[in-house]
Amino acid sequence: MPEIFEFEAQGTELQEAIKRAVEYCIANDILKEYLIERASEVLSMLFEEFRVEDYGDVRYQNGLLDAVVNVIKTLRITLTDAMNVVKLDQKYRNQVIEELRKQNITYKE
Repeated sequence: MPEIFEFEAQGTELQEAIKRAVEYCIANDILKEYLIERASEVLSMLFEEFRVEDYGDVRYQNGLLDAVVNVIKTLRITLTDAMNVVKLDQKYRNQVIEELRKQNITYKE
């Protein structure tokens, strides 16, 4: 449901974004009868699905961080080169830098 992402982008918490997306669909006759009959089931399923996706994304990011740290330590190369070696997607680069700083891991720019 793209509405969930839209509500989250507006700063709404995940659970509330899911509720609002279901309400939006009902108000706009999108699966209206089904959602009215099974709203609690749908809400539970969507919330669980998003939690699982978030967990998978966190595990993926942690794996990338480990890979970058190992490359930096083993090859003694710059952070930028290490991120290129592991083919780190641009959207994760700032997160990796922030995590390296939190963990006090030193690296060459």
